[in-house]
Amino acid sequence: MASEMKSLTGQYWLLYYQPVPETGERIAVGLILQDHGRRPQVEFDAKFSKILRVFPATDPETLAFYFQSIAEQLERGAPIESTLHAFGPQLVASKSRSVMSPISDEVLNHLIARHLLPVKKLRSKREQPDGVANEIESYVRGSVTGNVEIKKNVRAQDILGKSAAGTKRIALAVQLDGKWALIDGVDLNQSTPKQATDRADEIARTYWNYSRAAANNGVSVKSIRIVLNGRSHLEPKSLEAHDYALHRFQADSDHAIDGAQVGSKVELGNLLQRLIHQ
Repeated sequence: MASEMKSLTGQYWLLYYQPVPETGERIAVGLILQDHGRRPQVEFDAKFSKILRVFPATDPETLAFYFQSIAEQLERGAPIESTLHAFGPQLVASKSRSVMSPISDEVLNHLIARHLLPVKKLRSKREQPDGVANEIESYVRGSVTGNVEIKKNVRAQDILGKSAAGTKRIALAVQLDGKWALIDGVDLNQSTPKQATDRADEIARTYWNYSRAAANNGVSVKSIRIVLNGRSHLEPKSLEAHDYALHRFQADSDHAIDGAQVGSKVELGNLLQRLIHQ
């Protein structure tokens, strides 16, 4: 039975572009798919429409050359993960993810739309928060060291033991010996400028309600808010949204992290360690 289940499972990898690797900011630009019993498949948006919207200084011909080289090496039978790692640090592969095999055209189109195409062509409003939360989680997990338990999609019932008015779900939370660190943020790779500013306002209101309810229930909460992918390009509307979200988080949160700044991941890791040991 186990071997039968294994035969129905394929794998895929997301390939992220990091224009300035030191900041940890990234955007998905390609997919590598390993269907059961077939050669690896390389997929990317030949127009690079999503990445050029966010990072207009990117050279699409260079990225196309990278993908052509990857496809040629995989076609010759080179191992997938070592091939992908060879293109770092500007191209970084995710860990492999499972997908049903054979990979249908419907599934392939869904993966391409979800990860590689611009937001306006991609997601309904209902889907966007999950994409942002996933990037926030990836950024946080890449910042922490040691054994830190991170809870996802956290509700008021998890933190306060009961529901509370105005408290929406939080992307991430870390329980710290009777205290909670609530972590959320915006990602301008995943959202339009307006969606990012609306999310920043919603997060600020949600935390205000959490802090008020926590005080009434004897629970200590700290908030960490993160802004991703705001200063890596020159598009004025996105830059303005980045600056507004950062300003809002600095005013309304206990700690605000600008992911575009060099050393921000170290700053976040150190912050979590301080909170853990307080």
